[in-house]
Amino acid sequence: TSFKVVCVPRKCPFYRFESINMPGHFIRHRDYLGFVESIDFNNEVENLDSTWKIIPGLASSRCVSFESKNFEGWYLRHSGYRIKISKKNSSNLFKEDATFCERTSLEIADGVIVMFKPFNYQSYSVRHRNFELWIDPTNDKSIEFRDDTSFKVVCVPRKCPFYRFESINMPGHFIRHRDYLGFVESIDFNNEVENLDSTWKIIPGLASSRCVSFESKNFEGWYLRHSGYRIKISKKNSSNLFKEDATFCERTSLEIADGVIVMFKPFNYQSYSVRHRNFELWIDPTNDKSIEFRDDTSFKVVC
Repeated sequence: TSFKVVCVPRKCPFYRFESINMPGHFIRHRDYLGFVESIDFNNEVENLDSTWKIIPGLASSRCVSFESKNFEGWYLRHSGYRIKISKKNSSNLFKEDATFCERTSLEIADGVIVMFKPFNYQSYSVRHRNFELWIDPTNDKSIEFRDDTSFKVVCVPRKCPFYRFESINMPGHFIRHRDYLGFVESIDFNNEVENLDSTWKIIPGLASSRCVSFESKNFEGWYLRHSGYRIKISKKNSSNLFKEDATFCERTSLEIADGVIVMFKPFNYQSYSVRHRNFELWIDPTNDKSIEFRDDTSFKVVC
């Protein structure tokens, strides 16, 4: 009558692999070679080059193979000890070179730390060296080698045309506009006005593509911005002040997608955060370290 509780990790259609000892650097392909590099997720090429579909290993279903998202039918493989991508062919050599076995975890899923050894070079491990991906012998027992061969699995969640933002400490309450001001309120999704007022299109930031801007779904061309520390919506104009006021940078997550918890700081007020107070949206200084402030500034992304 005793049972072991086993977590069933979240499965995703695509994944990224983040270096453990170089946070923010991910496995990607470039010029058909494998690298570990910093990725700008608003750059479509970098975004796609670092995104992989995991399938049962071409040489063994007990291992895995990595298909490029933007080069369909091309797989990570090793050749001359270098990691690269090549187009799939029917040879046994290709299948073995493109199959990797996980050294540390029972399965690959979001948040797991993994190390990979080539199917046909079991005494080697995939490693980054000088930002390049290679396979090196595993007889190096140093901490540096261990960390160079360790990667965190990051789910690439589904993207949506529009999003809502739900308060963490007031479940069922969402960011909305009303009378041109920003609020966090309970939404009746059968009420068309409330439904649309709480729905946003996320675009690359008007002041910086590394951040984001929020366009109202029902007021096309109107964006969330701050003015006098109050969050409101205003019609887009060409001034630099508007662009900066309407651009927000994410404090905690690499990208905005369904289910992610996010916190936002204004592009031009980096020491402030978007916060709800008495159901109203403001920007407040982040020097408040209380749990209440943390929760008031945290929102769940809802597709």
